[in-house]
Amino acid sequence: MKRYILIVLMLSFVDYTFAQITRLKIEEKRSIVDSNKCMKKRLIDTMLLTERYDSLQNIDISNVRKHIGQTIYLRENNFSKERGGYSHMHLYTVPKFDGSNYPLYKAIPYKNNNNIMHCSYDQLKCKSFLVNKIISGPESSIWALDKGKACIELIETISKDTVYLYYNDLEQIVFSLFLTQGYFEKMKQVYTGKDYIYVNNRSSINKEKNGLRSINDGSERADIPTGVKLKCVDIAVKEGGDNEIIAIMDNPKYGKSFVWLDDIAGTDISFNKFETLEKHKTDIADKQKMVKKYGQQKAKLIIEGKVEIGFNKQMCRESWGEPDNINKTIGGFGTYEQWVYGEINCSYLYFENGLLTSIQN
Repeated sequence: MKRYILIVLMLSFVDYTFAQITRLKIEEKRSIVDSNKCMKKRLIDTMLLTERYDSLQNIDISNVRKHIGQTIYLRENNFSKERGGYSHMHLYTVPKFDGSNYPLYKAIPYKNNNNIMHCSYDQLKCKSFLVNKIISGPESSIWALDKGKACIELIETISKDTVYLYYNDLEQIVFSLFLTQGYFEKMKQVYTGKDYIYVNNRSSINKEKNGLRSINDGSERADIPTGVKLKCVDIAVKEGGDNEIIAIMDNPKYGKSFVWLDDIAGTDISFNKFETLEKHKTDIADKQKMVKKYGQQKAKLIIEGKVEIGFNKQMCRESWGEPDNINKTIGGFGTYEQWVYGEINCSYLYFENGLLTSIQN
């Protein structure tokens, strides 16, 4: 039985919470794309760790050993839901490395093959586990599949069951199923309360038409124009699908909507859908300076990342940035330069005596 709570006061939609991971339920109008005998073991506990966990990172293969003492949340997952179990993530009841088949935790058979078992999706989804310690596998083994493996001793936060999650250096998919509670809480702290300007300047090859989606059914909010200021009022995990982290955005006129966290977390990257209010103000000031320096028409082209014949070299730098390479020739008729942008699919700008005379894409 699901438990309904409010994400924050003043929000009118229904959500859930598990181990402080806020989950948001959206009745979708249409689907959202979502898209291992042990020869040697080492127990690594918190006292032996010299590096602290960086809460700005979710659990992955590179930082798993820093997660001792952290709580991780098992996400919902479309692939696992369809099969009835977590086929890519195996939780065992014993920490063994001898290549034998040991009991799986909450084991059920595959839907289409009763001879193969996996961990039950319905019994494990949205559970939280304390990372208690890391147990390293044998440095060498007659069991080829066990080489380089390790397991994480996990304690389920409600039942207190102890289970073991096996992984090796090639199994990043195992960690993609988990969300570190500390990371989630840090995202709330970093982004909640900040103002953003909706610019929706995604590349034309991106299939998403819009960045903002309805809080009610997940459909595109085509009614919200670019240039609108929105405040991030909460960070949540979208219920269902693959439990993507989303940001709840609010505007007095258009109400609440949501976006993927990545869309506001990378606001210093080109083609992002949002920019911070501070950056927006800086951009406006820069545009005004550009107009004053080059005039309205040329400034517009530069701001749009375009060049045209007759531009001087500074205009081209401001529009396209510094070239990757410059080939220069000095002759009796003047100085000629070829600016090269890119390494494979190159674009070229040709200058004669400091002015752009030819463009080759």
